[in-house]
Amino acid sequence: MACREIAIEQCDILPRVTDRPFGKRRVTLREVAAAAGVDPSAVSRIVNGDPNIVVSEATRIRILAAVEELGYRPSLSARGLKSSKSWTIGFVLPNLTNPMFEPIVRGIEFEAYRLGYGIVLGSQIEGRSAKTFAQLLQEGRVDGLLVASSTLQDDFIREIVEHGPGPVIPVNRRVDGVVSSVIVDDEGASRKAVKYLCDLGHRVIGGIFGPKEFDTAVRRKKGFDDAISNSGATSVEANRLEWSAKEGYLGALEILSEHPEVTAIYASTLVMGIGALRAAAESNRPIPSSLSIICLHDSNLAEYLVPPLTTVRLPMEELGTAAVNLLIERTNGAPQRAVMIEGDGKIIVRASTGDVPAT
Repeated sequence: MACREIAIEQCDILPRVTDRPFGKRRVTLREVAAAAGVDPSAVSRIVNGDPNIVVSEATRIRILAAVEELGYRPSLSARGLKSSKSWTIGFVLPNLTNPMFEPIVRGIEFEAYRLGYGIVLGSQIEGRSAKTFAQLLQEGRVDGLLVASSTLQDDFIREIVEHGPGPVIPVNRRVDGVVSSVIVDDEGASRKAVKYLCDLGHRVIGGIFGPKEFDTAVRRKKGFDDAISNSGATSVEANRLEWSAKEGYLGALEILSEHPEVTAIYASTLVMGIGALRAAAESNRPIPSSLSIICLHDSNLAEYLVPPLTTVRLPMEELGTAAVNLLIERTNGAPQRAVMIEGDGKIIVRASTGDVPAT
């Protein structure tokens, strides 16, 4: 599949793996209907999520059981010919290396698959025209776009929304002038992280944040500042140009060199927290006996760092699920709305945090 001017790391229609062995013929809708003892039209309407179908719950369960047992998968191309839809969702990320995006992709893929949609994953090339992204919509290759970019400017996102012939929804971010979006409670999670550090006795806390012009960074910093103010602690903050491990490293070096009295650091992303670990080692600040580090977002990777990194785990898979549902609502003509996934996260305590060092 050609994907002009947008770096498509994976252009396969997902899911690619089924229980059907290679070479075995595709199970037909009529075979599913026969197994369930219903008319083929009932199977079609259940599989396609028709909200107007009236069947008993027992019949619905019987149909779905037959679908699962026989390994039936609807033909996306056939459905597209009938409905003038591609039955495919585009998901644009800034890159495919940040572990934070893995649960989001998992939630998007699972929910899209459940609803009969395929996924095209694309990574952004900074500086390209908004029309590059809208082109996926204009050429009918996707029915809508989910955009999880932490670097594109607000006016860039607004231009995508304006020029796209289908819905475009920011994910894990809000944009001024764009109503539809799906976010988590970054502000509450930041507040919880700082409170946890304060409960350990820390009173001089560093904070490392991303570009301050972006809504996500603003919300995370507000939660941090509120918690500092409520606890009576003192903060030292570093605002960086990117959300990378390098920027986390440089931000932590800046804080530790200029303010050695800092005993704890809150990094507003997992990869920034990884960078802060290296800065602590180079600054001869043993963790956690001399310095504690906590970061926003969790990953299995955090368990295998040295030392393992304490995190705030947010419902990112649920974020992906909600994003798919909102996008499909919009493709079906529903009004725009903003969604925030409830919950300020869970502290996953690992070895990078401890009580404030003795004076």
